[in-house]
Amino acid sequence: MTEKYLHSEFEILSKLDSNAVINILSEIECMEYSSSFRDNKITGYDLCFINSEILKNELNVQSFHDRNEILKYRNKLLLLQCKRPINFR
Repeated sequence: MTEKYLHSEFEILSKLDSNAVINILSEIECMEYSSSFRDNKITGYDLCFINSEILKNELNVQSFHDRNEILKYRNKLLLLQCKRPINFR
């Protein structure tokens, strides 16, 4: 068996439903945006494509710090996925 790294970075995030995304907001102390995320039905898949501009203009995350916290957490999940070894047979 050869061990390789899978670079399907959307795999972890795409499995998260909107409730899981709200839990992420709670974990990073950004719950004040939960209603906006819930109203827009933001899932983990959506997080893959969200940037600072979307957070600010469409999801009303006005704080630069909070936008960065949300994106840092998203990027952390993406990095975890890229580093996860899988076995190819």
